[in-house]
Amino acid sequence: MNKDALEILNNINNFYSSAFNQLITITFGIVAFIGIFLPIITTYYQNRNTRIEKENLEDYITNKVEEMRIEVVNTIGNDLEKKLETISLEWKRENDRAIGGVLHVQANQYLSAKKYKLAANSIFSAIRFYIRGKDEFNLQRSIDILTKSCLPKLELSENPNLERLSEMTEEVINLLDELNDSGRYKDTMTNLGVTTKDTISRLESEKT
Repeated sequence: MNKDALEILNNINNFYSSAFNQLITITFGIVAFIGIFLPIITTYYQNRNTRIEKENLEDYITNKVEEMRIEVVNTIGNDLEKKLETISLEWKRENDRAIGGVLHVQANQYLSAKKYKLAANSIFSAIRFYIRGKDEFNLQRSIDILTKSCLPKLELSENPNLERLSEMTEEVINLLDELNDSGRYKDTMTNLGVTTKDTISRLESEKT
């Protein structure tokens, strides 16, 4: 083998050695990138996405909490308003029952004094307040007093207003009709109407 051939072989060997070394360097570079830099870059984007998701989650939670707060406030406000309305209505009914009781006692006092016209006026008023106050026990007692103790004993000498008596009876019957579930006040209304009619007829006949 001559000198030129050896030189060619050396050049070929150097070329392949250099190429192999470059391949090794590139391979290590790729491995280094995958093993070191890629996780860093991946972590960065993951953290970035996590931060975005976290911000979105915080916004979502904040909005939800605000919605819940508004809902709770509205619910409490509505409940409070309903309770105040209930309390106001119950207070009004208590007041009506109390006034009805005063008029009831007053009617009994007039009866004891044999002032039947005044007794009837008081008991008519008591009945109206008992109806408004939903006091059906004392309502029934008052109607019994009216139909059994006041109207049958009403005297012409007391100068009763018979037209007004008819109007008050009709008013009470209309109020009772509003409570007449399942016809429970039907007999009471009929009896009151008949008793008033008989009383007016009796007093009208006494005028002649």
